[in-house]
Amino acid sequence: MKKRITKWISGKTFFAVLAFLALSIGAINAQVCSIGTNTYATLDLALADVPTGGTTPTTIKLLANIDYSSTLTVSNKKITFDLNGKNLNVVKTISGDAALVVDNGGNIFLSGIGNFNVTSTGSDGTYINASGDKATVTNATGSSNGVFARQGAELNVLGNVTATAANGVCAFAYDGGSGGTKITINGTITVPATGTYIKVGTTTKTKNDYEAVTTKVGYFTYTDGSNTVWVKDPSSSAVENVELQNLKLYPNPVKDELVIENGELRIEKVEICDLTGKTIYQFENLKNKINVSALSQGIYIVRLKTDKGTVTEKFIKE
Repeated sequence: MKKRITKWISGKTFFAVLAFLALSIGAINAQVCSIGTNTYATLDLALADVPTGGTTPTTIKLLANIDYSSTLTVSNKKITFDLNGKNLNVVKTISGDAALVVDNGGNIFLSGIGNFNVTSTGSDGTYINASGDKATVTNATGSSNGVFARQGAELNVLGNVTATAANGVCAFAYDGGSGGTKITINGTITVPATGTYIKVGTTTKTKNDYEAVTTKVGYFTYTDGSNTVWVKDPSSSAVENVELQNLKLYPNPVKDELVIENGELRIEKVEICDLTGKTIYQFENLKNKINVSALSQGIYIVRLKTDKGTVTEKFIKE
């Protein structure tokens, strides 16, 4: 009888150990992001480990899709979100609260393939506060303002911006000061017929109120002289003929060298730009390889001018 009871207890202990291991494995699998070798069960835990006042961005790598229901605030911290094929969706539903707030020298950069989308149903999609504050997002939606930046802040939207309120403003750059508030939009703008397409300072702009001469190649420029919104001209990267369609650029993402497969096309000039359109490198009479090993991790634009026209593509530097 004693032997039978001992066997029963041993069996029960064995199954308890199995259950514990299952829970432990489940806890490991539940980690949603990482910083270096440290993994985190929530984005808030990772954000808390980012040093305040640092000069080098801390990379937070997504390990799973993250739905974040609070205002995402980055204050006096510099962060690169390595999207890693995942999506970070910030959705704020409380009236008066922006989805993304960046202030006190906060910076947000993106790397990898994926999406960083911000949505506020009761206020601004983004609130980028002042000079030195910078952010990059994929898509932004807000009720009062699709995106808002002020006092010399900078915002890059890789995709689309939407304002949902009847009197909403899709992109609002305000109080630029000497440095100027800058917003760049690479996708489309959607705003109700009763809303405002773009607002710079106190000046409202319709879609057709862009400057005759742009300050950024490939973009429409909307400005009051201090605040500027650039919106991608969809025709600027149009491929004009079959030969240009056959031009290929790889690998993407890239670590050291970009290869240009250009066939019979003659490459006259190559420019590598950041997402604001600023030229970082320029090459002439290049053959078919571009050394990008010196670039920091991130998303860049390469502009290839050939004897048949110009092609603009984005690439990711690992």
